[in-house]
Amino acid sequence: MNNSYSAPRPTAPEGSASPEEEPRVREVWNGFRDWMRHDKNYSITTIHHYTWRAQHCHRWLRQQGHQGLPWATTETLRAYWDTVTPSAANRNDARSAVVAFFHFVNHAGWRPDNPAVPLPRVKTPKRLPRPVTNSEARKILDMAEAMGPQIAAMVNLLAYCGLRNSELRMLRWSDVEGPWLRVIGKGDKERSIPIPPPAMLPLVRWRKQSTAAEWVFPSSRNDDRPIAKSTLSLIMVEIADAACVEVTAHKLRHTYATRLLEVGGSGSV
Repeated sequence: MNNSYSAPRPTAPEGSASPEEEPRVREVWNGFRDWMRHDKNYSITTIHHYTWRAQHCHRWLRQQGHQGLPWATTETLRAYWDTVTPSAANRNDARSAVVAFFHFVNHAGWRPDNPAVPLPRVKTPKRLPRPVTNSEARKILDMAEAMGPQIAAMVNLLAYCGLRNSELRMLRWSDVEGPWLRVIGKGDKERSIPIPPPAMLPLVRWRKQSTAAEWVFPSSRNDDRPIAKSTLSLIMVEIADAACVEVTAHKLRHTYATRLLEVGGSGSV
């Protein structure tokens, strides 16, 4: 540790606090910022944000007649936490800031405990990525078609069959059973997925050109190995840049799941 901060131990205010008493702990905020900057190497944004959160908690405690944040208890911090806008993001953010503040207090030697650690962590619901629109999907599919039969087959299977990244990479030609795909997914669970005509056409074209006996999408270096995860990611980045559309393999899977790609006999989107 650099011990680059130099804030002295703060003096507890006597009785009820008032706005005029804030300078009593001004050195605390300077020390907290220096510790985050030099000892933790936090970004400027995180430093400003954690300082703001800690100061907000400090002011609330003083308004309630408590001494302030450096002298807080788990009970008084929980009372403050209960006033924070009740969303996972806000409450977890408030918890992270005051936990960091007391790590600084511990490192400064002012007190050995961290009363913020027992504050609850709110489970954050998983957010599904925004699916691409029909017009964006058309651009992506057109760009994939222009990039050759292999990439066209990849992108159409992602878009029309909802395959995971790993499922696409590990496809074998033996998994293509007529108009169906046999896919081994999470937990080694097997499922069969119909291949719509818009996805079947580029897959058939690619089968005629591919030299790989086993893998549908082999490594560019070795036909005996499947395409690497990093290579597939780079292909999706290239397609996204060329089509000027933000897209990933997972985003195409989500688009499939929300049925924004309507499968028709003509292959229109």
